[in-house]
Amino acid sequence: MSSTSTRNAGLSGALEHFKLSSLLTILELERKSGLLVVARNEAPEIGKLFVCHGRVVRARLLAPLRRVANDDVIYELLAWSRGSFEFYTLQVDPRDEVGMSTTRLLLEGARRIDERQPS
Repeated sequence: MSSTSTRNAGLSGALEHFKLSSLLTILELERKSGLLVVARNEAPEIGKLFVCHGRVVRARLLAPLRRVANDDVIYELLAWSRGSFEFYTLQVDPRDEVGMSTTRLLLEGARRIDERQPS
């Protein structure tokens, strides 16, 4: 992640050790608000999830030549098995662009990942 960050991450780690689905569940249970930044090792892609009171309200994917909408960003990030994450506690605008509960996002993400896998 960025070494030039002016804030220290409240929580950070590797996706190989702590899956995004688990992290989102914990943030929901703890009703945390802040910015979750996820970076993939093998590609120059960074996902930003804005969390308000435990719920993902906005998501962005910073990737060359790609434009991805809120919930599709989350589904893509859930499929990443390698990378790193940092969570920064801060106030987040509560306007919900995602419109789904964490549970629903995780269930739909799992379904999409399962469909990608060969039978």
